[in-house]
Amino acid sequence: MSFQRTRPFARPAILAMGALSVALLASCTNLPHIAGDGVTVVESGNLAEMDPNDIVVAPLILGEGVKVSDRMLREAFVNALIERHYAPLSLDYVDANMPEPVQAGPGGVGTQNASYVRGILNEDAVLQVIVNDWDESLWNARKAIRAQIEVRLENSSGGPAFWVATFDDRRDFAAREKHHATMISLRKEAFREIAKEILSQLPRREAAPGAAVRN
Repeated sequence: MSFQRTRPFARPAILAMGALSVALLASCTNLPHIAGDGVTVVESGNLAEMDPNDIVVAPLILGEGVKVSDRMLREAFVNALIERHYAPLSLDYVDANMPEPVQAGPGGVGTQNASYVRGILNEDAVLQVIVNDWDESLWNARKAIRAQIEVRLENSSGGPAFWVATFDDRRDFAAREKHHATMISLRKEAFREIAKEILSQLPRREAAPGAAVRN
């Protein structure tokens, strides 16, 4: 009787296949973030037809108990508008012309009591940011922020909003901490990234912008 010799398993090949499987699994669980995937556009009416350029970023409207830096978040939206080729008016200019001063707690955190009167600066539109929730409970552990925000680009002359979007998601910034010397610098980047992501869904202005920050 003859016996056929069994070929030994190719151990290196098996190990390589195992390593490939682990790598594929890791890649699936660490997919790159897609800008705008936490944003829902609710309204995008006659924005292209009206083509607003000069925009006032109004003081924040905060939900009950919400605490976030008015100045820092508004500055983030100013920068995001410029990237979309709009021309936001400088915050110093806007706040100096408010009917009452912008009130905030220590460090610019707290409910804002002032409200902007549309049209007093001859702007084309007002960007109103409504923060319904701002959760930094995981900031110390993971440098994470969870936010629920509604952003409205409104006609300064009244009527329907040009554009409305909502954001309800969490963003982690721990990987960027090594690039910042201070926590305030990292926090500013976090605010900018959230504003940039929301406005990534705002149609970019085709015309060249005017004075990016008008005084």
